[in-house]
Amino acid sequence: MIPQFNEAIVSYIFLAGIFVSSIAGFFLRGFYYANVYQPSQVFAGKRLWTTITSVFVHGSWLHLLINVVFCLLFMTEVEYMLVDDFGPLVAGGILCLLLVGIVSAANLITGYRFRREPDVSAVGLSGFSFAMAVFFYVYFPLDSPPELPMLRAYHYALAVPFGCLIAGMAKLPGNHRMHLVGCGLGMLAALLVRPAIITELWTHFRP
Repeated sequence: MIPQFNEAIVSYIFLAGIFVSSIAGFFLRGFYYANVYQPSQVFAGKRLWTTITSVFVHGSWLHLLINVVFCLLFMTEVEYMLVDDFGPLVAGGILCLLLVGIVSAANLITGYRFRREPDVSAVGLSGFSFAMAVFFYVYFPLDSPPELPMLRAYHYALAVPFGCLIAGMAKLPGNHRMHLVGCGLGMLAALLVRPAIITELWTHFRP
């Protein structure tokens, strides 16, 4: 069940901002192009802010709606778990750090190979959306859904990047490299926030 507003305040405010700013970008093209991430520009030391602000604009309505819905399902749940563990103030701070860190790292990692290609650009929230999905599933890796008790949360966490690999090999539309990087960063972030994940998995798999 999706958390209520007071249980994931930062997530809801952030997603509302994404929705409004992306719509503005559809109609105000100057605003849109001011926030587009271009690796060739950033790796030349220009427009560095776009490594973050590119999440606030999207290429189409479908792109926007898919990302917002995906984050509505997972980002809010991540914040809810963090609030339960750390309290609302610290949880909000952690979530903001995750947002800035994951988005900028994903853009820099995926953009490096295009640093000499001025026509390449990227917008949207896809990488962070996939990071939140993996973070959500791996945070309590041994949890089992009541309807499928034979599956553990870590199975879902592994299924997300596996699905990205399959989609990439099938040449389905989408920035699957960004999605995969987001999955990896989401898993790393979860391990940093909750190191007990490693102990739990080690105990689970130990003969």
